[in-house]
Amino acid sequence: MNSAFSMKGVEIVKQAKLGAMGTRTRVHSRIAALMTVAVGLGVVASVGLLIGSGSSVEAVGTVPSSTVLSSSVNPNVYRQTVVFTAVVSGASGNPTGTVTFNSGAQTSTKTMTAGTASWSTVFNVGARSVTATYNGNATYAASNALPVSQVTNAAPTATTVSANVNPSVIGGAVNFTGNVTAILPQSGAPSSGTMRFYDGAVQIGSKVVVAGAATVTVSNLALGSHSITAAFQGSTNYTASTSPVRVQTVVPATATALTSNLNPAPAGSAITITATVTATTGVPTGTITFADGTTTIGTANLTGGTANITTSALTAGTHSITA
Repeated sequence: MNSAFSMKGVEIVKQAKLGAMGTRTRVHSRIAALMTVAVGLGVVASVGLLIGSGSSVEAVGTVPSSTVLSSSVNPNVYRQTVVFTAVVSGASGNPTGTVTFNSGAQTSTKTMTAGTASWSTVFNVGARSVTATYNGNATYAASNALPVSQVTNAAPTATTVSANVNPSVIGGAVNFTGNVTAILPQSGAPSSGTMRFYDGAVQIGSKVVVAGAATVTVSNLALGSHSITAAFQGSTNYTASTSPVRVQTVVPATATALTSNLNPAPAGSAITITATVTATTGVPTGTITFADGTTTIGTANLTGGTANITTSALTAGTHSITA
């Protein structure tokens, strides 16, 4: 059976014999549809409309498209969200359809709105090539954007150090705790890595960080002031950082003894209460506060390690005096 074609402004892409019933013709969708096809028993008038039998015309998306891929932040840091945006343009209007994003380890297909599709994700530390492919539609051909080389760096951190007691007595145990947290644009805390503790330039302890914290116990600090720092050594995903200096003061151990010139004493009597303070090293100085239970009954400065007050305010009964 013979086929006759009358075409104006069209481009034939491919012809394939369909047997005795005629020929199937595919044309670009951008072509003006002024065409009649006379095949055997039927006529196809305009692209994609089949009247009768024996032949069809199929529209194919061949209008060129262009895709551009961009990153919201590059480089980014560990666990910081990155938004990749693909903008697809065509000869007339905004193409519709989907865009597939691929980072090697991750793939996501997003539907476009007004020619644009976006994908939000996070990465571990490292570099990867991110691609975006417009998948085409009935009008527009698929297109690939130039890949974006996305670099993810370790997140910056800040470290602090604290002590459970300050001042501390010589020979007494002090717990130093280092805390490390991520700083903007990230949040959270490392759960690995090592924290080292220093007294000046001398390391006095080291512990593995768990949930952003590490603690060491030290009991051999000498008398005087000590410049304590905590230094996080960094990990795969977090940078190293060192705390500001914390001054730890170590003082001699002391003991306080109380005596009274009258015990028992008549009610209303003038009673002198004396506090004697001794230390492992030197003679203590400072102020002594005397109390009857939770009520302060006087203060006095230490002289040669002793201080005393005289009071007539004690009522009849038993009194627990402390200093």
